[in-house]
Amino acid sequence: MKRKASLALMTGIMVTATLALSGCGVSISHSDWERRISQSDAVISADWEYLNNWPTGGSVYTGRVILDMGMTEQQAREMAQLSCREDAIFDEIHYEADSQGFKIVAEKRGLQGKCSDEEELANFSRILEVLNRQPASFEADLLVWSYETRTDYATGEEETKPPSIRFKTTTVEDLFAFAEQAHAAVGVNDPFSFTGAVDEKVSLLSDTGMELDIDVPAGLDLSKVFPILAEAYLLDHRGIKFREDDGIVVAMNDLEYLASEDTNRVRELADAAGVPFNLVFGDNPYGSSTVSAVRQQFLADLAVLPSVESAQLDQHSTIEVTTTSVAGIDEVLDYFEQNGGEHVQTLNDSFVNGADKVSVLLTSTENKNFKIRLDGGVSSLSDLRTMYGAATEILAENPEIYRFHIQSWPDKFRILVEFEDHASASGVEATEQKLKELLPVATLEEINTGRFNGRTEKLT
Repeated sequence: MKRKASLALMTGIMVTATLALSGCGVSISHSDWERRISQSDAVISADWEYLNNWPTGGSVYTGRVILDMGMTEQQAREMAQLSCREDAIFDEIHYEADSQGFKIVAEKRGLQGKCSDEEELANFSRILEVLNRQPASFEADLLVWSYETRTDYATGEEETKPPSIRFKTTTVEDLFAFAEQAHAAVGVNDPFSFTGAVDEKVSLLSDTGMELDIDVPAGLDLSKVFPILAEAYLLDHRGIKFREDDGIVVAMNDLEYLASEDTNRVRELADAAGVPFNLVFGDNPYGSSTVSAVRQQFLADLAVLPSVESAQLDQHSTIEVTTTSVAGIDEVLDYFEQNGGEHVQTLNDSFVNGADKVSVLLTSTENKNFKIRLDGGVSSLSDLRTMYGAATEILAENPEIYRFHIQSWPDKFRILVEFEDHASASGVEATEQKLKELLPVATLEEINTGRFNGRTEKLT
């Protein structure tokens, strides 16, 4: 079994979990602890060190135990019990597993005056057993943390985080083989928190940007989930997470790839397995810009139009499309008119569904004060083109317009025009006269005009 260095000056696999011991009083028997622990058949060696941090801090006692990779669960429990029998109080104890030139380090900091948790050491032995089952070609860097108490400084409440496993290996097959076996070994009776990635360097110190993050309660059945996660990991992603409530969330930062055949295939596999599957547009799977299947298709289609400079999601999951010119918006309207207006119908259907209403905001680098917002639909593309045509003429004639917005819903339109505070009265009057020519449009509910820093009034 080949292993690589996981930290500086340490070779092999790294597993880190922190476990601390407690005694009955002031510790004077660290050497007795070392002698007793060393008697265990699972222990290769044990030692301890004392560090006096005066005057900047207190003294620290640290124990270190080198374990055999073949440590059994019974031996792990006996070792935890031995730790609690001694008077020696350690600030921390590092458990490391050593076999044939590689090491696994179990480390947890900050637990003072506590016994080594028996269940955690038992789970650690199960992780070692999983490692021992891997093929000879297996390479990994593994870090296991123990329970950790964190304080929410906003509320002052403490939260206990379950043990977590951090893992790097060289192939997708090894990543998911280990993750699935580790979950079966320790995730039945305890929460399962796992972060893993494929990394040719096999080092937890490197950042691949393609991590798999699983955080689920004890006993959750993942038999249908792991095959979908393995397929999703093969996508051009920027991180994947799985939670019981959210399902699979895949982050991507390539708009064209969002609607690729590979991405759609994984979504179909997830749907068939009944596993929730979501995409987010960004560099990690923890953002709020969720990409539904409809948004996924719109983003991919709009991003490749010649006149489109960018297509992206904002924090409210609105699709923002920026063209190179005001005239370029016409090409985007052509897209929505394709195939008898099928894309408009998709927008209108999303409005009816409510929970996944899709909004599209159109603007241009030429004039960012002109915007068309398709808020869940369009009642009439013909009427929208009429308003868009009038807007382009008005904007070309009157440079004193601060804001020109057309808002569309599945059943109506509204127009808002605001002028610069210094706009001439004649310019305002001429623009309003042109806007009145739009009033006969049946789907146009109202037009409001006014100065930028003043009130707007309905145009009649």
